[in-house]
Amino acid sequence: MHDYITITLTVVIVVVAYLICCTCIRRTTTRLRAESQRLELVWTVLPVGVLIFIAFPSLKLLYSLEEARSADVTISVVGHQWY
Repeated sequence: MHDYITITLTVVIVVVAYLICCTCIRRTTTRLRAESQRLELVWTVLPVGVLIFIAFPSLKLLYSLEEARSADVTISVVGHQWY
């Protein structure tokens, strides 16, 4: 799971850094890019897609850890507060 999230995070960081560098080099902002409804839709949907892309495997892992297995040895630990 760690490797999966690390690869996803690396891809996101590389793409964002590339877009920032391209924007800084060109130094041009068009009206189409500044007021684009499609661009705002992509900026909203893309992070949701990335979060879903990460959420499904993590939920699968979480539910698989919740399954109880039969134990060979059971240890009972009782703690008391020290006064």
